[in-house]
Amino acid sequence: MTIIVLDGQGGGIGRAIITALLPKLPEGVQLLCVGTNAMATAAMLKAGAQRGATGENAVCWAAKNAASAPAPPSASSFRPNAAAHTLPARRA
Repeated sequence: MTIIVLDGQGGGIGRAIITALLPKLPEGVQLLCVGTNAMATAAMLKAGAQRGATGENAVCWAAKNAASAPAPPSASSFRPNAAAHTLPARRA
């Protein structure tokens, strides 16, 4: 199973989520961090995420494919089927 952690800007909240989750996860569970920018992704990788991705396409892919995606409240608009939220329109 893969847990995807979404964050943006400096990645501080995502880093805190990863730091809290990592020791509690059973063996075989992977943490994939997805940052809206390189700083956020780097911070979450330093915290212990096994894989990382950056950018709008990565966020859209993660939102569609995540079984679980802990994210700060500001990122809730990227979660599929979130109440009263939709994915942002893709830019050409």
